[in-house]
Amino acid sequence: MRRFVFLTLSALMFVGTLQAQEPDRQRVMNLLAGYEWRLIPERWQQLGGDADLILMEVVTDPQLMNVYRFRAMEVLTLYPTNRVADFLERFTLSATEVPLLWRSFRSMERSFKTSQPDRVARLATQLLQHPNARVREDAARTLGELGRQAF
Repeated sequence: MRRFVFLTLSALMFVGTLQAQEPDRQRVMNLLAGYEWRLIPERWQQLGGDADLILMEVVTDPQLMNVYRFRAMEVLTLYPTNRVADFLERFTLSATEVPLLWRSFRSMERSFKTSQPDRVARLATQLLQHPNARVREDAARTLGELGRQAF
């Protein structure tokens, strides 16, 4: 009997440890919520696992309020991986809503301007043809900061 109780408690502790390391969508959504929300990197680092994948799901979910999608985009700057760079690049080029496009480009710029400047410059050059003036202006500013010519 003692052995069974010990094994049960050990299994529960192991499962609890796994749950603490692997983020779930509800935990991510709770961290994105709040009236006076601020990006606090330590909270996101505690999630571990594939939190960036959940954040990408949040960004692409049109059923969610934009405030969650915007915040998720900002949090993605804490994950400067190729997976995130690929996502931000694809999302920026395919976004139909200007506020989402603008924020995804800003996240790409903040995350990868120093580590992958060629990639950021290539994306900015593509955005110079966008119909929205603010998007074109930000793309030109980014190219100027990178010391690149648009043409």
